[in-house]
Amino acid sequence: MNTADRSLSGLDIALRRRFIFREIPPNPDLLDEIIIEGINIGTILRTMNSRIEVLLNADHCLGHAYFLPLNKKPTLTHLASIFRDQIIPLLQEYFFEDWQKIRWILNDHRKKNIFCFISPSQWDDSLFGPEVTEPMKGNVYKINDLNFSHVESYLGIIDVNLAPAKESEIVLQESGE
Repeated sequence: MNTADRSLSGLDIALRRRFIFREIPPNPDLLDEIIIEGINIGTILRTMNSRIEVLLNADHCLGHAYFLPLNKKPTLTHLASIFRDQIIPLLQEYFFEDWQKIRWILNDHRKKNIFCFISPSQWDDSLFGPEVTEPMKGNVYKINDLNFSHVESYLGIIDVNLAPAKESEIVLQESGE
């Protein structure tokens, strides 16, 4: 235990004597009524937390409070903001930027690339020369900002077979045709 931890122990003891601490686990049932363009938010939270529990533990599960603002503003844009600004950064912290595990939580390893929130990216061979076939620290990943606006990206978290659109339809929608 370092000095900083010991300096907080007195405060911790004082708080525990004066207050009751009760665990409040995530309650996805509170979100089952929130459906955005066919995406059941309760099911998404349940699915991601099941994966987090296996990879880390139940103490790291995402709370339902992240998604409660969708009660007042149930839009895909708001959902995208929650994922981009809160969920992804929290997962980065939980998994120490182990992007592969974050992809497992989001089911990105099973989705088509056009629906992945996080994808492995290629690097320029001229950076290291042709002798080096992979970076020293593992793969390089990028966050695909455009994919936060696709319903299929969220449906794919639950099950990749729930994403009804085909890749070609998404490309046509993005190009405006």
